[in-house]
Amino acid sequence: MLKTYDKKEDVPEALRASAVETKDSKWVVEEDVPDVTKLMTAIETERERAKTAEKAAKAATAALDELKRTADAKAKGISEEELQKIRDAEAAARKPIEDKLAATEAENRKLKLTDRVRALYLANGGMPDRVEDAMDQLDRRTDLGDEGGIVYKGKDGKLVADSTETFFTKFKVEKPWLFSGADGSGSGAEGAGGGGEGVATSNPELLVKRQRDIAGAF
Repeated sequence: MLKTYDKKEDVPEALRASAVETKDSKWVVEEDVPDVTKLMTAIETERERAKTAEKAAKAATAALDELKRTADAKAKGISEEELQKIRDAEAAARKPIEDKLAATEAENRKLKLTDRVRALYLANGGMPDRVEDAMDQLDRRTDLGDEGGIVYKGKDGKLVADSTETFFTKFKVEKPWLFSGADGSGSGAEGAGGGGEGVATSNPELLVKRQRDIAGAF
């Protein structure tokens, strides 16, 4: 992308040698602009690669442990049938712990992602009586980032570098029937229902304030 500077001294030093002076004594230089889409794709690819590598490492460790156990059992004269009983007993003992861990992870995701996305949907003009329909869509379009924040996905399921405000602006165009005041949806009467969460407003500053207040509450 071409960028113009008033003086050559204003041009970043690393690009100064390639700067070209124009007829009006300005200085123009070609600056590379990061491809945000490619960057987000690279981040998502690396995240998936890390998850796959972690799963493979755990599977390999478990397989090695099982080989050692089998070898030890044979050395001690333990039959395969007896060894299977030991495995089953250990699995039964682990199950309550694994179930509790899964429940904790699910609750954590609900608090950090699902509940926050629901609140943000309502704060951005979403209709309370259509929130479940909206969440069916938003569950596929949102996720937790590496730092625990919310990240957004496009129609193709790939991460996008949208802010919350930008995402919901686009989402409202895609799914207008889920939003009050949007084409094909609710009446959009400002202040209806006492002005609580999820009420549409024609005042963009008030809408942004609501969004920030709700997001900050989590």
